[in-house]
Amino acid sequence: MNNFLNQCRQQIFKHHKIIQNKKIPKWTPELANDLKQCELGINVLKKNKFNNFLNKKFNKVKQFLTLIKQYLKVETTHAMQGPAPDTEIKKRIYLCKNCPGRVDTIDEKPDPGGIGFCSLCKCGYSRRAALSVKLTLAGATCPLSKFAPVKGKEKRWKHTTDAIRGVVYSIIDRIKI
Repeated sequence: MNNFLNQCRQQIFKHHKIIQNKKIPKWTPELANDLKQCELGINVLKKNKFNNFLNKKFNKVKQFLTLIKQYLKVETTHAMQGPAPDTEIKKRIYLCKNCPGRVDTIDEKPDPGGIGFCSLCKCGYSRRAALSVKLTLAGATCPLSKFAPVKGKEKRWKHTTDAIRGVVYSIIDRIKI
């Protein structure tokens, strides 16, 4: 496409020099045809840029929807099975505290539990994204594959309401941004 545009520019400059030397009148069918071909090429470029823009936006929406799907799966696991076993929580805390992806604050907001946030998972800031909460969720995973989902230790009504509350808080925190 760049080669085509360069050819168009050369044609226009060539015609411009001829016009400057007054060898031909200002408007010729050849010049009109060249400009039309060049315009078609530019329209194709504009269309390609627009398609690239749409593809980038679509990919961002697709990634966001994938994150939502993963999050809802984690909360559903929490509602159905309860929190991760204590030994698993301790193991996860150890792994996260030694991870280079861990940060103490996101958007200048600290984790109330003191562990911090994962900068790699793209959850951003929300009450449920804090590692002090996320590591207790049985269905949570590490973006670096350091830990996988586990079976929860107990099922109680309290965990179902906690999961529903977590989803509502996440929506509220997302809307505030």
